[in-house]
Amino acid sequence: MNRVKQFFSQTAFFTVIQILPPLAGFVMIKLYSNYLTEAEFSIYNLINLYTNLIFIFISFGADQLITRFYYEYQEDINKLKEFYGTIFSCFLILTGIFLLLLFPFNADINRQLFKNTIPDYQILLAIVTLNALNLSFTRVIQSILRVERNNKENFIFSILIFFFQIIGSSIGLFAFNNKILGTFIGRFAGIAIIIFLIYIRSKNSFQLSFKLKYIYKQWFFFLPIVFYNGLYWLSTFSDQFVFNILTSRTNQLALYQMAFNLTIVVDMLLTAVNAHITPEFNELMKNKPKDYMESIRTNAHLLIVISITGMIGIIFLAQIIIDFVIDIKYRTSSIYLGAISVMYIFRLLYLIFAIPLYYLKKTIYLPGVFFVSTIINILLNIFLIPIFGIWSLIISSALSKIIQTTFISVISLKHFPIQYNWAKIIILPVVFFLLMVGATLVQLWNPINFYLLWLIPSVVISILMYFSYKKQIIHLFSAIRIKLASNDS
Repeated sequence: MNRVKQFFSQTAFFTVIQILPPLAGFVMIKLYSNYLTEAEFSIYNLINLYTNLIFIFISFGADQLITRFYYEYQEDINKLKEFYGTIFSCFLILTGIFLLLLFPFNADINRQLFKNTIPDYQILLAIVTLNALNLSFTRVIQSILRVERNNKENFIFSILIFFFQIIGSSIGLFAFNNKILGTFIGRFAGIAIIIFLIYIRSKNSFQLSFKLKYIYKQWFFFLPIVFYNGLYWLSTFSDQFVFNILTSRTNQLALYQMAFNLTIVVDMLLTAVNAHITPEFNELMKNKPKDYMESIRTNAHLLIVISITGMIGIIFLAQIIIDFVIDIKYRTSSIYLGAISVMYIFRLLYLIFAIPLYYLKKTIYLPGVFFVSTIINILLNIFLIPIFGIWSLIISSALSKIIQTTFISVISLKHFPIQYNWAKIIILPVVFFLLMVGATLVQLWNPINFYLLWLIPSVVISILMYFSYKKQIIHLFSAIRIKLASNDS
C-alpha cells in the first residue's frame, strides 16, 4: 500500500477518535432542545464557550506540544515520563491558579458576560474550570496514545469519554433543579471517572513532576499557540457574547446557536483530519523524499475532498435533525445552516497553509494574524449588529476567516514555498463557497424546499470535485476497499 493509500486507510479511524469526545454535546442537543427553554439554551451555550476559553489556557496547547516533541524523547523513557508528568502537573497548577484568581471576579463575569442570568454562578463557574481541566487531560491522553500508536486503547478511551459524558450530563440535567448546573456537574463527573481509571492503569507510564527544563525548552512553541488559540476563540466565538451584551434577543441568539452547534461538527472534522495529517506533512518536509512535493500536494487535495464532502453531508444531516429530532421551536434555525457551514471552507484553507509554520516552529506569526482578524471581527459586530442583527455574526466571521487565510498563505509560502496546484487548492473551494452563499440568499429571500435547494449546488460541486480530484478520489476508494478487505480477512 503506497503512502497515499496508507494515509487514507488511517484517516477515518483517527478522525472518529478525535471527534468522539466533543461530539457528545452534539448528541445531547435533542435533550437540551426539549428540556431547556430558549433562554436557558442560549446561556448554556455561552457557558460552554466560556469553558472552551478556560481550556485554552489550562491546556496551553499541550496536545500539539506532544505531537511535535514526543519524537525527541521517545528513546529515553525517563525523559519521556518526566515530559508527560510535567504537562500533567502544569494542568493541575494552572487549574488551581484559575480557581483562585477568578473567584473574586465571578460576580463581574456573571454580570458583564451573562447579564446576571446564571443562578448559583460561583459553583457553576468553578465547575466550568474543572471541566476545562478534564478536557485538557482528555486531549493530551489522546495525543499520547496517537503518537505511541496505541490505536485500540485510543479508540476505547474516546468511546468511554463519549458515553460517560452523555450519561453524566443526562443524569445532571434531570437530577438538579438548576438544569444548567446539573449538566456541567454531570459532565465533569462522567469524564473524571474515566480519567481516574486511566491514571490508575497507567501511573507507571509517567512521573508526576515539574521540570522547568521542559517548559523553558518549549516555551517558544506553546506560548504562541496559547495566544493563537485564545485569539481564535475571540475571532470565532466572542461575537455571541457581543450579541448577548448589545441586545436582549435571546430567542434569536438561541436559533443561531442551534444551527451553530449542528454545524460545529464541520470544525471538529477539520480539526481531527488536520491532527492526523500534520505528522504526515512534518515527515515529508523533514525527510524530503524524491516525490515529497507531489505527496504534499496530493494529501492537501485529499484533505479538501474529505472536508467538502463532509460539509455537504453535515448540512443535510443537520437539516434532518432540525426537521425530525429537535424541538419544533428551533425549526427556523435552518436558515443559518448553510451560511455557517460554508465559512469553514476558509478554515480548511487556513489549516493547509499553516502546517509548514508549525513544522518550522514559526508559530509566532499566528497570534499576530488572529489579533488583526479578531479586532476587525469585534468592530464589525459592534457596528453591524444594530443593522443586520444575528446575520452580522455570519458576515463578520466570514470576513475574519478570509483575512486569516490570506495572511497565513502569504507567510507560509514565504518560508516554505510549496508548489500547490492553485486551481485545485483555491478555485474549487471558492466556487463551493459562492454556490453555497447563493443558495443561502435564495433560501432567505424566496423560501423553498431546503433539500431541493441545497441538492443543486451539492451536485454541481460534487461533479466539479470528481473531475478536479479524480486521481485522489480513485486513491481514496482504493484505500477504503483495501481496508475493508483486510478487515474481512
